[in-house]
Amino acid sequence: MRLAHPDLFPPRLSFDSLSPTKHIETHEASLVHFDLTSSSNTLQADDLLAKNLRAKVDQAVQDVVVCSQIVEGFRESGIQHPNLKTNAHYPIEFFVRLTDQMQERLIRYKATVDQLNRKLAFSFQAQQTPQAIATTLQSQHAAFIALAAKVAEIEASLEDVKSQFATLYKARTGSALDPFGRTIPAP
Repeated sequence: MRLAHPDLFPPRLSFDSLSPTKHIETHEASLVHFDLTSSSNTLQADDLLAKNLRAKVDQAVQDVVVCSQIVEGFRESGIQHPNLKTNAHYPIEFFVRLTDQMQERLIRYKATVDQLNRKLAFSFQAQQTPQAIATTLQSQHAAFIALAAKVAEIEASLEDVKSQFATLYKARTGSALDPFGRTIPAP
């Protein structure tokens, strides 16, 4: 059995002659892989953002529909309209959902502050002088005070909205009941 003629095959290339080309191709391949991974991560993040936005839009549309049904009920026949009975718990559900969203934001803010504090603590580990510790504690205290002020502001705003809604609800329905189930102090 005879092998094919040696002139039909290209000459053997040495490893040294391929080395720079191989290095360039490997580098380019890693750059392409990095770009693809980055693009994939960006697309996944955008997809998640779009899904969250879609859920918020759907919820807003549902809120508008329920609110319009409540307004139509008051315009047509007052308290006896079936839309008002069907949507009687809507104000509570709306404000509970709003409160839950604010609590989620507060948790995210707290996690961000904690993460920043960990980074500060890590960066100052080598410089643990009394002045550095005092500065870190002062900045941490200021961050927590600012966070507490924001929470108090949000809570006051929510209570104000609840109070305005309760007043409006009582004026429209003539009911003495608080729509949020809070006890009303006796005069």
